[in-house]
Amino acid sequence: MYANNIDWNRPVGVLCYLDGDYWFNHQSKVHNPSGNRDLLAMARVANERNMLFVPVISPDKNAGGDGITWWENLDGNGDRFRGFCHLVSK
Repeated sequence: MYANNIDWNRPVGVLCYLDGDYWFNHQSKVHNPSGNRDLLAMARVANERNMLFVPVISPDKNAGGDGITWWENLDGNGDRFRGFCHLVSK
């Protein structure tokens, strides 16, 4: 989670980034945050808007076929994401 310069006295939003569509962890923005300017730029923009930036790793563990994705096993992955969002919003 990225929360630089968040003003906790104002309403705080949450922006979740769903990381997926890769075959190996080193191809993932979340698994390689320090070497990924895109992820850091997204976090900076979210934080400038007083939003937490939360990259979320896909629960998919089978890189075969279409790689690690969010859209394979969509119902189960969606349930997991909605449960995660429920926890973050508390």
